[in-house]
Amino acid sequence: MQPPDTLPPSWQRLLALSGVVFAVLFLVGWFASGGDAPDYAAADQDWTEWADDNQWRSRIGAFAMLLAGFVFLHFLGTIRSVLGSAEITSRGSAQLARTAFAGAIIGIAGMSIAIVIVASATSEGADADPVVTRA
Repeated sequence: MQPPDTLPPSWQRLLALSGVVFAVLFLVGWFASGGDAPDYAAADQDWTEWADDNQWRSRIGAFAMLLAGFVFLHFLGTIRSVLGSAEITSRGSAQLARTAFAGAIIGIAGMSIAIVIVASATSEGADADPVVTRA
């Protein structure tokens, strides 16, 4: 007999597949975020041109990364419940599920923040301050 708070199998499969959706959104966000930045010592004009050229790519990357973070929360919930049930049946420490969940939350939060900061630095395009964009 299943506990009363267990999701139907179709919902469990959907939550497990959210990991695939996360991977796609994460890759779109990562590659669209303008990773071809000029060298740090490049002239201010190069940084201004880069900000202007990558203005929309950075915005798309930031939006995709934020969506990826949201989908990742659902996937993490599935991973945490699977690890938690495996620990109960094998009489292991209950810390693994919590540690994996916390580490994944910190990781995706850090990556999302980094991509959003890049997007905000290029949001003004050609009017962006090169010092801010470079930072």
